[in-house]
Amino acid sequence: MGNNNNNNQEQEIDLRQLFYLLRRNQKAIILITILLGLVTFLVSNFLITPEYSSTVKLYVNNKTVTNADSLTTSDLAAAQQLVGTYVAIIQSDLVLNAVIEQTGVNYSPEQIKEMMTAGSVNNTEVFYVTIQGKNPLECAEIADEIATSSPTKIAEIVEGSSVRILDRAKVNDKPVYPNVKLNTAIGLLLGFVVICLVIIIRNLMDNKIKFEEDIEAVTEIPIIGVITEY
Repeated sequence: MGNNNNNNQEQEIDLRQLFYLLRRNQKAIILITILLGLVTFLVSNFLITPEYSSTVKLYVNNKTVTNADSLTTSDLAAAQQLVGTYVAIIQSDLVLNAVIEQTGVNYSPEQIKEMMTAGSVNNTEVFYVTIQGKNPLECAEIADEIATSSPTKIAEIVEGSSVRILDRAKVNDKPVYPNVKLNTAIGLLLGFVVICLVIIIRNLMDNKIKFEEDIEAVTEIPIIGVITEY
């Protein structure tokens, strides 16, 4: 019991000393935190090239019939399984070369594939294709042409299946990268953590006595008086 009390007391003293240490250096902490946050904001806002994205949504139907009443649960399950196959076909050179030819963009199929993300929407038979790049108009053109060209190409490859366009691509003037607010918040947090660590490490390496708390940390003799600093 005596050892536990001593350990708790030492821990409380260490935490109190840490609080006093950070409070004594609060001006430096605030300054560095704001400075690094400002640097991160300026870099994100002015030095990093913004990127934009456009998205199309398509619906997978594994039957050639158009009557919705004839669709069964097994049809929908099969359609969900086909999403992965359709995405792979869309990312193939067969589709991407047709997109390049129709849009006239100066990209290779591999470059467009790097700009593309695609996948199922909430594990449904609906899937999306997103194109992200530096030109918002170009991204919309590529995404929209993918939606236009892929149904025909998919129908040629996967017999008895079809794809319909749900949402066309729209030109998005708001950049999706970089996230200036998030980067600034990370910069502020990083600045705070870094300056606090620097102050703590410097204090641990410094064995000089400067304040009353430093004396209390090394001896139990009470402090009778303090010479005022002028």
